[in-house]
Amino acid sequence: MKYIILCFLFFCNSLYAADISIYIIVDKPSDFEELYFIKSGMKSHLNYSTNKTFFITKNENTKYIKMNLPSDGFYTLSDGYKGHMIYIMNNDSIKFSFSKIPNIQEQLNKGKFFPTLHTMQVQTKFKGNYIYFDQIFAKLKYPIRFKGIDIENALVFKKRCDSAKSAALELLNLYKKTELISDSFYKNALLQLESFYILSICEIYAFAPKKFIPENYLDSAKSFRINDSLMGLISDEYVMANSVYNFYIATDYNLKKPYDKIVELYSNAKKNYSGLFRDLIMSYLLVDYPDQGNQIHDSLFSDYSKECKNLNIRTKYSNKIISNKQALVFNKIIDYEMIYLAKELEDINGQLLSLKDITQNKNKIIVLDFWASWCAPCLKQMPIIKQIRKEQNNSFNIVSLSIDEEKKDWKNAVFEKKIIGEHYLVTKPLKLLITKYFNITTIPRYILISAKGTRVLNDRMSSPLFKDAFRNEILEQ
Repeated sequence: MKYIILCFLFFCNSLYAADISIYIIVDKPSDFEELYFIKSGMKSHLNYSTNKTFFITKNENTKYIKMNLPSDGFYTLSDGYKGHMIYIMNNDSIKFSFSKIPNIQEQLNKGKFFPTLHTMQVQTKFKGNYIYFDQIFAKLKYPIRFKGIDIENALVFKKRCDSAKSAALELLNLYKKTELISDSFYKNALLQLESFYILSICEIYAFAPKKFIPENYLDSAKSFRINDSLMGLISDEYVMANSVYNFYIATDYNLKKPYDKIVELYSNAKKNYSGLFRDLIMSYLLVDYPDQGNQIHDSLFSDYSKECKNLNIRTKYSNKIISNKQALVFNKIIDYEMIYLAKELEDINGQLLSLKDITQNKNKIIVLDFWASWCAPCLKQMPIIKQIRKEQNNSFNIVSLSIDEEKKDWKNAVFEKKIIGEHYLVTKPLKLLITKYFNITTIPRYILISAKGTRVLNDRMSSPLFKDAFRNEILEQ
């Protein structure tokens, strides 16, 4: 079912201008009850919230949505998981139409991924400003993510990223040639693609130590133009790419000792960046790595309180840093024995067991595999771990621990996907302890413990996609 949205957008180009009102008329909406335009970039850190709230009134046939936007630039029109990335300019007048993807719920239930729930069409002067990113996300699945399906080496992965970037640039140049995009969109889209590229190729470092990745892997990324404040004002991806650049490319990052370089990272942020960029990169760093030795972190935090010039950013992130430090105090109260003895692991039959119950009769080291039914990479890497175990003559045990919220989701995944092995559901009380103690923020996560389960040997194993690194970490014990 289609419906039409008519938007009249009025903007002011001034950086610190007041919000601008936008009025949207939605004709007979069905499943699209609300529309959210989400501002991208550092501009949202000035006097604006990144997520704008709509004021909605109704009459018989129409729904009026009033929203204020701060500036030209990249926005996300929320829809499904990713939404539609669009580029809005001063005085744009756009007519949107959306069509719900046919049979999407059935396809989602089968595990197929869709970035949005609707296809979007537009009528406006520069149509490409609004549909370009939909096109590359749909056709190229860009930005490329490190695959959980295939086992591939770093250079093969980089070649996929290079190929996707080339195809995206080809489409961008075609849009420019056919005058589907504005000059400002073209200039900013080039940097946006570079940002996606940096974020994509650096993702691999979350899965394997640097020594397993060729030295020339990052050569093509070193020309990335950092510290462009105007681009940073309109693009979250560009801000994050700068942070990632500082972390992985400008510094010799060590996966096993991620906090060893915090002083160098902080110094690089102060030296290489300016203005809001400098404030944000320093902020991200101290928020993300509060568990460096307290004296060092406290010293950096004291310096940050003087060096971060933007009051909004300093207040926002100082509160987060203090909150994280308080959480660390809580973490120190937790000890491994509390986790080891807690009878909060539920087996398929509903019996509650402790980690001690599960491991006390095992005579080989144990890999704890934290996963969930909704986590596609988790499911795709399970067979790889089992294959490594087989190749190593079953030299280690595997215990899979689900952090699913609902018991039925966990059980359905185990039975429907025919997942073999030893499986337990982590109940809510233990989930809080485990995620805090091991600082589990993403899954899959692999933790190596001793036979009998009494000691933690490696709390941040490499991804099994890197067989050599994963295997070596087991053989070292």
